[in-house]
Amino acid sequence: MKPFTLRSKPENRRLGLAALAACWLTGCHAATTTAPVDEGVVRSTRTAASLINEGGPVFGKPADATLINEGGPVFGKPTNPNNFQLGGLVVLPRYYTGGTTDLKVSAERLDGGAVPDLGAVPVGDGGSFLLQGPATGKFFFAATSFTQEDTIHRVRALARADAGGGQLTIDAASSLLSAKIALAEQKRHLFTIDYQETQDLGQMVRYKLGTQLQTVQLDAANAELSNALNVLARQDDGLRERIRSWEYTLDPTLKPTPETMPAATSVVPTTTVPATTGSGGSPGNSTGK
Repeated sequence: MKPFTLRSKPENRRLGLAALAACWLTGCHAATTTAPVDEGVVRSTRTAASLINEGGPVFGKPADATLINEGGPVFGKPTNPNNFQLGGLVVLPRYYTGGTTDLKVSAERLDGGAVPDLGAVPVGDGGSFLLQGPATGKFFFAATSFTQEDTIHRVRALARADAGGGQLTIDAASSLLSAKIALAEQKRHLFTIDYQETQDLGQMVRYKLGTQLQTVQLDAANAELSNALNVLARQDDGLRERIRSWEYTLDPTLKPTPETMPAATSVVPTTTVPATTGSGGSPGNSTGK
């Protein structure tokens, strides 16, 4: 076996000095730096096209360079381009004595079923709400309800799961129009509805009828609510014709003939007319005319 020999210390020292000298000549001294490089710093030696700010400062940025910020918020950008946001206001009837913060706005299909993709949202102080969900483009009712004198009153408005849904008002006027839409849906599926015309008609109903809408009890069935709107609209020829024309687009089977109205019911409270006594002593019929 070849004997193992140790180099002398002077020889090892000479080899170490030679290695250091060679490293210094070739620039190896930079490799001895152990401090970590800040990932947020993009050095000026990079080109303008490679400058991407990922959350930290950028030093030495050329004047004509455009930075892409991947570390901060982007304002005005939707959370998901396939989603929609629909804000609005719930206006409750005056006879409701409760508050708004205990209520929620939910989504209902036009036939009364639930919309699984849209969860209920709370109604804020003052009646504001914000619905969000998939932008399917489908129509639905944005609705809330409350209990008054042991009955459930529903306040609804036609809504659309669309990015351009805008603002929505849920009140007595929209509830009466929603009743007519629900009745038409029972006859045939409403694939298309003139959404803007419905919103405009709701504004006209509010303007023309005003405080008279407060007399409508919203715990009634769709047929009663639809009839209540017909009763109130009889006072204004322009409003009556506008409603009739709009309703005909929902249900073409309806004939545009003057409606035959039954005696007013509790849906539209009116001044009570005392019963009269006929010649035979039996009481006559009391009407709300």
